[in-house]
Amino acid sequence: MYGFVFWGKAVIKNLMSFFLCCWIVGGTCVGEARCLLGEAVQQKQGLKASLPIYQDCALVENDDDAQCFLASLYQKGREGISPSTGKALLFYHLSAENGNARSQTELAKLLLKLDETPQGRQEIQTYLKKIQTALGQNPANPFKGELLHPYTLLLLAQENGKQKWYYPTKTTTSAEASVLLKNYRIDSQKRAQALRDASSWKRKKMMEAAKEVFSPQEYQTFYQSIYPNEGRSDPFTRSQELEKLKKQIHKKYFDTKG
Repeated sequence: MYGFVFWGKAVIKNLMSFFLCCWIVGGTCVGEARCLLGEAVQQKQGLKASLPIYQDCALVENDDDAQCFLASLYQKGREGISPSTGKALLFYHLSAENGNARSQTELAKLLLKLDETPQGRQEIQTYLKKIQTALGQNPANPFKGELLHPYTLLLLAQENGKQKWYYPTKTTTSAEASVLLKNYRIDSQKRAQALRDASSWKRKKMMEAAKEVFSPQEYQTFYQSIYPNEGRSDPFTRSQELEKLKKQIHKKYFDTKG
C-alpha cells in the first residue's frame, strides 16, 4: 500500500475502483476493472507497460472503448509505439462492430484516406485477407470479417442512440458522421447499396444479440417471428418478440440490480 503514495490521486482512484468492483460484483465487472488497471499502469509506468492490459481488455473482454483507444494509438503511434495501419484497422473494425460510433466514423475516414493511393488500397486488401482468414472460418460468426463501405459506416455512426438498442454496449452517436455524410459524394446506386448493407448489418447484429441472451428454444421462437417459413411475419407477434429481446438485453448487460 505504501507505494500508492507516489502514484497520485487518479491512479489510486482507478485501483480502488478495480478492487471494489471485483469485491462487490465479482466476475461481472472484470472487464471494466481490467481497463481501469490499464489506466493506472499507464500513469505509473508509461503507455508501453500498460499496452498488454489494454490489449487484453480489447481482445478478451471485447471492450469497445479499449479497442477504439488502441486503434487511435496504432494509427498515429506515440511514446515509442510504432504506427501500424493493420492494427489500427483491426481495432477500429472490432470497436465498430460493437457499435462504437466514434470508431465507425474513424474507420470510415481511414478507409477513405487509404483508398486515395495504390499503397493504401493494398494495405486494405492485406488486412481483409488476414481478418477473413481469422474470422471467416468460424461458422458462428455472422460477419466473417466483413468490412463495411465508408458510407455505410457513417450511416450507422450517425444513428440516434434509441435505434441501437440491440447493442450489448452503451449506445453512442457521432455528430461528425452526420457532417461527413452531407459532404460525401456517392452515386445513387452505391448509396442505395450502402443503405441495404446497413439494414442487413443491423439485422445480423440483432440476431447475434438474440443468440447471446435467449435460450436455444427462445431463439428459435424469436427467429420464426422475424423470419417465418411461410408468408410475412405477424406485426403483433414480431413486436412482442422484439420487446422481449430488448428487455433481455437490458437485463443481461445493463441491469446492475439483477
